[in-house]
Order: sequence, then C-alpha cells, then structure tokens
Amino acid sequence: MPSNQLKEIFEFFSRVPTFQGMHEDDIQAISKKAQIVYFPKNTHIFQQALSPLDGAYFIMQGGFELSYESNEEIEHDILNEYEVYGALSILRNGGISLRSVKSKEDTFAYFIPKSDFVDLIKLHSHIEDYFFNPLNEANFIRSCSQMRNRGNRNQEGFMQVSMKTACKRPLNFCQEHHSLSEVAKIMSDSDFGFCMVMNEQKLTGVISDSDIRRSIAAGQPPSSTFASDIMTKNVKTIQDDYSVLEALLKMERHGLSHLPGINSDGEVSAVLSALDLPQVQSGSPLDFIYKIRQCKTVNETREIKNKLPQVVNDLLLQGYSPLNTVQYISRVNDAIMRCTIKETLKTTGEAPVDFDFLVLGSEGRLEQTLSGDQDNALIYEDCDDPKVHSWFQNFASLVCSQLDSAGYIYCKGRIMAENDQWCQPLKIWKSNFSRWVEKPFKENLLNAQIFFDFRHVFGKGQLSQKLRSHLLADLCPSTHKLFSALSHNYLQQSAPLGFFNNFIVSKGGEHKNSLDIKYVMNFIVEFARILSLESSLDATSTARRLDELNQKEILSNEENQNLQRAWSLYLYHRLQHQIELLEQNEDSHNFINPQELSTLERDMLKSAFKLIPDIQLKIKLRFNAGLTQ
Repeated sequence: MPSNQLKEIFEFFSRVPTFQGMHEDDIQAISKKAQIVYFPKNTHIFQQALSPLDGAYFIMQGGFELSYESNEEIEHDILNEYEVYGALSILRNGGISLRSVKSKEDTFAYFIPKSDFVDLIKLHSHIEDYFFNPLNEANFIRSCSQMRNRGNRNQEGFMQVSMKTACKRPLNFCQEHHSLSEVAKIMSDSDFGFCMVMNEQKLTGVISDSDIRRSIAAGQPPSSTFASDIMTKNVKTIQDDYSVLEALLKMERHGLSHLPGINSDGEVSAVLSALDLPQVQSGSPLDFIYKIRQCKTVNETREIKNKLPQVVNDLLLQGYSPLNTVQYISRVNDAIMRCTIKETLKTTGEAPVDFDFLVLGSEGRLEQTLSGDQDNALIYEDCDDPKVHSWFQNFASLVCSQLDSAGYIYCKGRIMAENDQWCQPLKIWKSNFSRWVEKPFKENLLNAQIFFDFRHVFGKGQLSQKLRSHLLADLCPSTHKLFSALSHNYLQQSAPLGFFNNFIVSKGGEHKNSLDIKYVMNFIVEFARILSLESSLDATSTARRLDELNQKEILSNEENQNLQRAWSLYLYHRLQHQIELLEQNEDSHNFINPQELSTLERDMLKSAFKLIPDIQLKIKLRFNAGLTQ
C-alpha cells in the first residue's frame, strides 16, 4: 500500500470514535488491514437476518441507511462519515446482518475483515464496551474531551475541582476555652490567619486574625479573653465535594472571607480562603454576578441577563461540567431575584413581618438552563392581620412584575408569589403540604411535584426550614399514599426508544424528527425525588439526591455512576441546543434532532435512555406500583 494512502487511512481511523484511546501503533496496524470499497447510490448491501457479514465497514464518504424488514414504519437510522456498520452483527449475531442496509448516496468505506476486527477487539476490550455500553466511563470522558481541551484550562482546573482536592492547606483548630494569645500563636505557627473553634468534636465558631485585632483594639486583654468571647457563631459551611466555583459563589453571596468544607462524616476537612482564589477578572463568572448586584433598574438587569447565554457558552468551552454550569445559571438567577426584591423593598418599605421568598422546580433544584419562566412562592410569619396579607400580596405582585420586565416571563400556570394562593403564612403552607400528602390526587399530586423541590433565596430562611422539617420529619415518614401515587404516575410514561433501540421522534409539526430532551430528563428527576422524599433526605438537586441515595445504599455505585453520567449528558445537550438557538435568534426549546449528533453522542444517549426502564422497575418493585392497580 502506498505510504500516502496509508497515511490517509491512519488519519481517518484516528478520528473514528470506536478507536479513540488506542495507541498510534495499533491504529497504524489496523490501517494496513483496511480495504477501500465502493457502493453506488441506492445499492442494497445487506438484508436483515439473511446476509452474512465478512467484516466491519467504516464510512469514509457518503452514508448507509439502516432499516428493519419486519417493520418499515420504524424510523430509519442513518450512518455517516466515521461511523461503522457490522460490528454488532459480528459481536452479537454470529456475523448475520442485524439490519437491512443500503447506500443513501455514492459511498466509500474502509473494510476491515472479520478475523482482523475480532483480533483487534481481543487486544482492546474497550472497543467492545463502546458497542455494548456506550455510557461507560471511557466513552463518557472521551465525549467531553473536546470541550475540556479548549479554552482556559487553568481557570477550569481550579474552579471546577472539588473543595477537598483544591484546598490542601493545614487546618487550624482551637477550643472555646483557649485564650486569644493561644489562638494567635496557632495562627502564627501555621502562617494562616483563620482558626476553627471546637467544642469537643463539634464546630461551634470561627476566628480570623482580624477578629483578634479588633478585640485588642477594643481593649480586651488577650490572656483573659477566650475564643468563645469573640468567635463568629452559626458558621456557614459547604460539603467538601462541592466545586470551588460553588464554594466561591457561596462566599460571595454571604460576604465570607473563609469557608470551611465538611466531609461525609461531618468533620471539617478543608477551608477555602479568599486569598487562595485567582483574581476576579472582567468577564469572569464572578464578575458577572458582581455586575448584577450593582444593578439599580430593570433595564440594567435585563441588559446583564441578555449576556448570560454568552457567559454560559464560555463556561462550557472552558470545560465547566454541565452540572456546575446549570448551578451557575441558577445562582445568577438568584442574584437577579435578590436584587429585584431589595429594590422593591425600597419602594414598599420594610415588610411588616419576616418572610422567605422561594424558588421552585428546576430553579429550586439548582438545575436551571437558559429557558424557563418564573416559578416562585412566598412564606411569611404567621399573622392574622388582613393588612399584613394585603401588604405581601402587593409586594409579591411588584416583585413578579419586575422579574417579568427583566426577562423572567410569567408562569402560564401562575405558579408565582403574585398568585394569592402561593403567597401565604407558614401555617397555611403546612396545611397545604399536609393535604397534598394525605390526598395525593390530580392537582394535589402535581403541586407536590412542583413545590416539594422548593429552595429559599431571600429572607432569613427560618420559615422555609420549618416548612422543610414539616415535610421531611412529619409527613414523609408516615405516608404511603403519596409514594404510591407518585410512583404510579411515574410508571405511566416511557422512554423515547423503540423496540429495536431506535429513537422515537416527532413524526410531524414544528419539531419533526426531534425528541424532547426535557421530557427524558424528568425520568431521572422524578426517580431521585421519590426515593429522596421516602428517605427524608434534605437535598433538592437531582445529582445531590442521587449521591445521597448511593450513600444510604439505596443506589449501588454503578447505578449512581450511570445515572450521573446520563444526567450530565442530558444537561449538556439541552444547554448546547439552547445556546445554538439563541445564537440564531430563534426561540429556545428543548427538542433536539438525533441525526444532528455524532455517532458517539447518539449511542450514549440511547444507552442513557435504556436506564429508564431499569429505574422504573426499581420504583415499581419498591412501591408495588402498578402491581395491584
């Protein structure tokens, strides 16, 4: 074979998803085995269940159209450049064609003889994994590698890693009875001006070097003033497996200079210091939130929000995970909402009693993408004065109106605080939750699915915590009706994947040949919600719920890993699709065309869809849903 032709074949196989991760020498060896074959347009190449395959065909130019003799109504699959036909027929069907195949246009392909292909798989087991489980770790990493290898690697490397990975500084601890002199020596010895105050093994406070300076300036003697006298109580913490970006956003949100990280055993394992962080540059994710906090008018807020798609696109190009990206979008929305509420309070004056403003649905789960309307509610302190209720009605109406003007459109179902039904004192909210749990039918069940994922974004948070405790401690442990109804409802839906593993897409209309990725995502959202509520878990985000279910051994490690990968894939495709639509000045929606995806992306989506019957079966067996209906 001429060297220039061998070079072309080598370069081709280097781009084939099936061979990703192989050493160059192995690709070179298989390139020497390749033969070029040609099929004129509309050539019937193989017939399902009848034609033997003598090897694997890798498409160089043109394409194959795959169909089923048994059912011509099933959508045909199309294989394009760099895709392969014959591998599964060889591996799973004794070398007999699984599909009927014809060339959709003049097609050139590289042919690898069956014996050489089988020998290759024996040497590289990951190739077989590619065909049988596209959702495996190696494929998952490869599918994200192109995104991760672009942009600013340094920023991604620091911002996206977990707290426990990034923060290696030795920790300072003292006891409440230690004097300031002793605390100051601990800080001096470690050259770190921050110390955690403990009472036995429990974190009760924190002290910074500035706290000690203020104490001395106030005339308090260092030898007889104790840590418990000056420490900051009610310490803000974060789980140490959260990303640095999420920790940084929490520090900025609460005005913290240091943030302790807590491990799964409840122990302090890391501390993130503002001094450790890279400088916040113009255009960075944090700079974007700083600018939001400086907004004084709706027009300023809308102008900033309109730049969010570009910021999100930059994050993905820099290698941020889809999970971190949707959390960031949610935090941006939080910042805009807080800014709007604060500006509204300047108009209305201070509230007559304490209140918490809540977000619901995907925003409540920290899973908001670039397309969404308002889903919010308001809880205020129990009070029977009708004037107080009127004040909050007017206030909530103003807030929702301002959010609509800022680009957060009104919810068509009026699931908003401006709706009197969702602007109520705590006792009414508790009554609502109790009714939905005790009588989980139709509208009550829908409300449970929407409101039980609530998250507080403004206020002291005490009212929302009382409502959360009522749900998890009082209601969930004592109800079977709710979980029976939720699970029965959950099992009425099916994944958009046909009997022969083909995508089930819309046959006509505006979104012809497309599938609704949000619909598919809801299978994992509902699965995680049902099991988490049953176990009275406090987490609301889907990824966090899956992790906590794994920790409680309700999910195995493999189940959790596969669901987390599927969840990240769904988020990534949804975000990318929305960004592309916005760049084209088109209305955002959640319908994607599988034929516009690469072979690896389609295969991984199919593998992710195959998880849905498995998790539905898990729900069915756990709650006997559908068995006695």
